[in-house]
Amino acid sequence: MGVRHPEKIRVLRVRNIPVMNGRFIRALSKFWPEISTQTIGLCLRYGIYLRQGTAPGRERQLIAHECVHTAQYEACGGILRFLLRYFSECIHYGYRSAPMEIQAVERAERIRPAAN
Repeated sequence: MGVRHPEKIRVLRVRNIPVMNGRFIRALSKFWPEISTQTIGLCLRYGIYLRQGTAPGRERQLIAHECVHTAQYEACGGILRFLLRYFSECIHYGYRSAPMEIQAVERAERIRPAAN
């Protein structure tokens, strides 16, 4: 997925994505309904949160999607620059049409789901 330092990536399966209960995320969710406590995956730097209960066949693609965002974070030179660019794109184009999000979706779709 283009991550320069894949050895740093850690995946944590959680009941709910912890940061989704914060004030900032609640404010964002008013503008982007896709961001909510029901979000199934999120990366923060090299940490990937996956919500428990994600279908096993879907989990590989979700990890790949979040790894693309990690590679984007690396390419931007840091989490702050990534977030500024990512949110700017979401505001300008809309969440599903933001170039960074499209790139993550397209690359992850190339990953075959795991056999159950």
